[in-house]
Amino acid sequence: MGEGGEGLLVAALVGLVLLAGKGGTQPPPGPSGPAVVVGNLGAIEVASQAEMASHLVNKPPGSWLLTTFTANFLTKSAAGQPIPWYYQVVVRLGHNTWQGWRQPQDLDPAWPTGHNAKIYWGQGENSISALHQAPPDPNQEWDIRVWLLGLPSDDQGEPAGDKDLLIPEDQTMDAGVPPEKVLGNWVGLAYAEHPGAVFTVPGEALVAGSLSAIGVS
Repeated sequence: MGEGGEGLLVAALVGLVLLAGKGGTQPPPGPSGPAVVVGNLGAIEVASQAEMASHLVNKPPGSWLLTTFTANFLTKSAAGQPIPWYYQVVVRLGHNTWQGWRQPQDLDPAWPTGHNAKIYWGQGENSISALHQAPPDPNQEWDIRVWLLGLPSDDQGEPAGDKDLLIPEDQTMDAGVPPEKVLGNWVGLAYAEHPGAVFTVPGEALVAGSLSAIGVS
């Protein structure tokens, strides 16, 4: 190779090194913007459902009820990458009355609350559980209702709103995904229910606090 050819080869190699030093071989950054906040709920499980002729789990007043289900946290960045996010899960025990769907404490302030709310930070599939106590109201069917809420995203792809603001037990929440903000900036993402999941029977709790592996026990 002549001197001129060698000079061109050296110049080309130097150019490649300079490009690499400036990140020329790195992939371009992804788009920025609001995150896409998404989530869904699996079926509400009842532990004894496969073993009983009825879909009901019979419980005397004072017994503990354990509800479990899957919540999928599926938020993605503007670039389409899965990212952790703030979610809130609200689980309520109640049934229909002449006043509409009511929780136990709505019927008698002395009765155990039917409300359970918790905030989560995460991504992917999550196993969620909630505890309630069977109210002292025998011969009644009780439903389990679950709402999945999330914080919206700001223009930079960060959660917008008070992440510590829990939904209170007296907050009105109708069946179905809430069509607008529930409280603060929390917005509805998904809804699931198990009608008639529990039947309260006369008597006293036999083993207070005992739990089954899954479902409402």
